[in-house]
Amino acid sequence: MKVLTIYITSIILSLNCYSQEQNIGNYFPLKTGNTWVYSWIYMGYPVTGGISKCVITNDTVINSKKYYEYPLPDIGLHYLRFDTVSGNIYVYNPAGGCGYHLGETLIDSLRSKLNDTASFCDSIYRKCIDTGFAALFGSQYKKKDFLPINALTASSRHYAKNIGPYFLNSGDPYTTIYNLLGCVINGVVYGDTSVPSGITSTGHIIPGSFSLSQNYPNPFNPVTKIKFAIPLLRGLSEGRGVSVRLILYDVLGREIITLVNEQLQPGTYEAEWDASNYPSGVYFYKLTTQDFSKTKKMVLIK
Repeated sequence: MKVLTIYITSIILSLNCYSQEQNIGNYFPLKTGNTWVYSWIYMGYPVTGGISKCVITNDTVINSKKYYEYPLPDIGLHYLRFDTVSGNIYVYNPAGGCGYHLGETLIDSLRSKLNDTASFCDSIYRKCIDTGFAALFGSQYKKKDFLPINALTASSRHYAKNIGPYFLNSGDPYTTIYNLLGCVINGVVYGDTSVPSGITSTGHIIPGSFSLSQNYPNPFNPVTKIKFAIPLLRGLSEGRGVSVRLILYDVLGREIITLVNEQLQPGTYEAEWDASNYPSGVYFYKLTTQDFSKTKKMVLIK
């Protein structure tokens, strides 16, 4: 467990009062290992879409408070915590909360009752617009839906009790919409948690630049792993991600398999290649995005 020191800025709430609902933290169950898988669509030009898998990978202590490292789809990798007294969800980003200031920023107050509002990101206010029920995975779950009331580009987030965020949208000037496909909460699987590619997110810090690492092991037989990094690009619409392709070629330059072909959020990733059905020899792998391209060589020895 890591111990960090930060300075926390004050957050002023305008909630009317706290409800007496029990286990309010279950609207966003923050626990290492909990996982959410979303389908997403970017409503810009061109329209794109894909699958985002969000996993609470670790916890850390900041000023004696426990935070969870979690890549919330609409804001990227941040530290999140739930305050059991106020019922607030807070985010901390070392680069600055909300892009305005360093420190801790309110996301939503889970104790909110219908029509309660809270100060979010200085001058932006968020309102609880619905406290009914959400139909998810064949069951009904109590929900709390939040909407910015004086900003067009701030995220809307909908929470279901015992599930977590099941709908999100964000964007400037276009919108990215996220819908929950499945999740793993405290070891229980709900819905569809499969993802199309065999890649996993491995880093807890957003990289400063693109990189493609040498595969390991190398030489290998028959499985090897390839690590690469995607930075946060200036001017990139929030939540949109980067179009990434990782393709393998034989020694004659013929394409033999595509390991990755999807939109990825900034972070560090690892792809695995099982070459059980391929002969010994020299192979090449190439990582390509709109702003980066690099090729490396690897050797399969059987």
